[in-house]
Amino acid sequence: MDKKIEEEFLEKFEDCFQESFEDYKILKLSKSTEYKDMKKKILTIKSEYPKVELALEKKAVGSLTEEEVKRLVEIINIEEDIKAKTEVLAYKLGFKIACQLLSE
Repeated sequence: MDKKIEEEFLEKFEDCFQESFEDYKILKLSKSTEYKDMKKKILTIKSEYPKVELALEKKAVGSLTEEEVKRLVEIINIEEDIKAKTEVLAYKLGFKIACQLLSE
C-alpha cells in the first residue's frame, strides 16, 4: 500500500477503526463460554473476598490474609488470560482480513 494512502487512511479512520475493533472484541468475547466462566469466577471471588476487590480498585488496602492474597493473584491471572485471548482475537481478525486482501 502506498505510504501516503496509508497515512491518509489512518488520519481519517483511526478513531472509527478503534471503536469498531473494540466492539468486535466485546462481541466475540461475550459469546465465549470460557470468557463468561472467567468473568463469573472473578465476580465470585470479589463477592467472597471484599478486601480483594478493594485492593484491586483502590490499589491499596491494609493487610490481606494469605487466602486473600491467593485470590488476588488468581484474579490477576484470570485477567491476564482474558487479555491474551483478546490479543488472539485481534491476530485472527488481522489474518482473516489479510487473507481476504491477498485473494482479491
